[in-house]
Amino acid sequence: MKGAGMTPYSRRADGRAVLRSSLREYVASEAMEALGVPTTRALSLVRTGAQVMRDMFYNGNAQLEPGAVACRVARSFVRFGSFQLPASRGDFALVKTLADYIIAEYYAEDGVEAGDYAGWFGCVARRTGEMIAEWQRVGFTHGVCNSDNFSILGDTIDYGPYGWMERFDPTFTPNTTDLPGRRYCYQAQPEIGQWNLLQLARALVGAGLLDEETASDGIAAYGEALVTRYTDNMRRKMGLKEADGELAHKLLMLMYESSADYTNTFRTLGGVTVADMELAMEVKEVPSRLQRWFGDGFEEDRDDKEMAWIEFFRQYVALLKKQGVTDAERWEIQREANPVLVPRNHVMVEIIEEVGRGEFAGLEAYMKALSNPYGCDDEVEEAWLEPAPSKPRLGVELLSCSS
Repeated sequence: MKGAGMTPYSRRADGRAVLRSSLREYVASEAMEALGVPTTRALSLVRTGAQVMRDMFYNGNAQLEPGAVACRVARSFVRFGSFQLPASRGDFALVKTLADYIIAEYYAEDGVEAGDYAGWFGCVARRTGEMIAEWQRVGFTHGVCNSDNFSILGDTIDYGPYGWMERFDPTFTPNTTDLPGRRYCYQAQPEIGQWNLLQLARALVGAGLLDEETASDGIAAYGEALVTRYTDNMRRKMGLKEADGELAHKLLMLMYESSADYTNTFRTLGGVTVADMELAMEVKEVPSRLQRWFGDGFEEDRDDKEMAWIEFFRQYVALLKKQGVTDAERWEIQREANPVLVPRNHVMVEIIEEVGRGEFAGLEAYMKALSNPYGCDDEVEEAWLEPAPSKPRLGVELLSCSS
């Protein structure tokens, strides 16, 4: 129960939560489940009627906000940090007890036997790698990827200052406190996942459950799982039978240079036929339905950008023909990998305001569409698809850990 009040684990805080952050966590966890990303869930969200004092950006502007309680559910709330803490205190017996419990309760289904700590760590690493590859597929950026926010089961946990990629920028971070170094930005998530696994491995090595060789094997398993899943995800996002890393990289570079919306561009590309792309090559103009999702970057040196997209179409069409992929086959592949709808922070700001006034119709409609993100074309309001402004706004696209 998040926001129900002080507990022995509340440190110096009051244990309360505000409607704003509670609703964001509720929406995100349920959306991730529907998107097919491993995640914890939200069972309920209740307004308390109380007012809670919060300073969202820790800048002295504290104010009262409506209180709420979110009931979060998970197979387990054990995290990497659950092993680091006792290890930091030299309580390695507790590290072993916890590892034995997790293996018996949650990893027997993976064929891990009691005492097989190396096999278990490899499973944890693979699950974590696959989870992050799914984050990258849907454009999700967690915002606070410290080791205590990584589930030992490879599920997304602790939705704080998260954000979904809008205008494609690999350095995107939704967390104001992450802005100086962008340690947890979109492109850093694969690396930070590995760093967190290293911290878990250090605790397990200290407890004598792993040695350096078995720890290294687990880290290697993480990298292999991440690359394998990510490569296949990009293959599906482009509707190919076989992956082409060079062409995928070219597409992402074009999206970055054109300030293209990540979700909308990939989804729209699936409906652009080979004939459409061949016509674009002939008239030397990007189809208007794709251009709709481009931003200011496309207007800078527009002729050069247009020609770069035309060259991409030429290579893309040649590859589709070489692989024997029809328009219908490509659409079937792409529509299952590229959602119509993902939560956008600027949309949720409006919904939070509505719920604060006791109006729930907008939230209910949004949640209904998000529960079917790959097939909700007829249920989506245009405003839900529109990218946020190119310059992120504090309190909307830029959030804090109290958001």
